[in-house]
Order: sequence, then C-alpha cells, then structure tokens
Amino acid sequence: WRALWYGSAAYPIRLVTRALHDFSVRRRFQRLLKAAAPDLVVSVHPLCQHVPLTARAWLEREQRRRVPFATVVTDLGSAHPMWFDGRVDRCFVPT
Repeated sequence: WRALWYGSAAYPIRLVTRALHDFSVRRRFQRLLKAAAPDLVVSVHPLCQHVPLTARAWLEREQRRRVPFATVVTDLGSAHPMWFDGRVDRCFVPT
C-alpha cells in the first residue's frame, strides 16, 4: 500500500492512473449520473474522484445543466496530490 501511495503521488504516474480509471469505469459513471439526475455529486473517495468529475462534465455537456461537485476528505493524516482537483466546487477536510 505504501508503494502505491507514494508511487502514485508522482505526476507521470498520476496521469497513467487517471487514464486507466477513466477507461475502465467512466461509462458506468456516465450511465449512473444520467439515470440519477443528481442535484449534487459528493465524492468520499477523493483518490478516484477524477472519474466522476469526467462523467459530470459529460453530463453537463449533454443535459446543459450544472451539477455541483463536492469532495469530502475523511483521512486525518497526510494528503495525497490526487485528492485535490481544480474541477471540484467544494472540498471539505477534517482539519
């Protein structure tokens, strides 16, 4: 776990990780968001929030309506760079 944590903190590795996640589950998130028609999307797993963020952008283009996105960080320890994404509307941290 430690190797994954620190290894994925490096920018080139983050790009590859994001591409793999997007490829593998983005369409599922698109279908889910389209079916749910949410007023707000909340991520409690910020390490993978880029996938629903990408799906949200697709939904906004398709339906022409803004869907706010919030991230809730629940870990009390150090922060991983993938937890923070400029596309998030609000980010809540415990400390």
